[in-house]
Amino acid sequence: MADQPGNWNLDDGAGHRLGAMLFERSDINTPSGLRLRLNAESGGLQLNHLRPLVLSDDQSQAWQLSNRSEELLTSPGGVIPVGSSQFDAGCLDPIPAGGLSLVMVVPSSEGDLSFDLAPGQVQSLHSLTDACTDT
Repeated sequence: MADQPGNWNLDDGAGHRLGAMLFERSDINTPSGLRLRLNAESGGLQLNHLRPLVLSDDQSQAWQLSNRSEELLTSPGGVIPVGSSQFDAGCLDPIPAGGLSLVMVVPSSEGDLSFDLAPGQVQSLHSLTDACTDT
């Protein structure tokens, strides 16, 4: 299945696969803003619900996206799905330089997993962050 803007398939080349969805959250009970939701597509993989996701480029810059997995709760006292996590993907500061590759490091039950983002995925993040600075 091909990636659609905001919907990505990630593969680290070591057998770990994730589905990713970039979307705008608007809920009266939680802060609004851009979110990145990850869903494990590899059997048994559990995503961390506490640690941040890290994006880094080949210029030694890094960005931490706060873990917002608690927003996945459907009811008070509920349980967050072990194969899902959610992160605040708001404005990246400083904005990643255009044309640079980005690596996404995802905390999981199998350690930190690294995913090289495809050019279209990097462009999506870059465009969304650019839009944040225009408001």
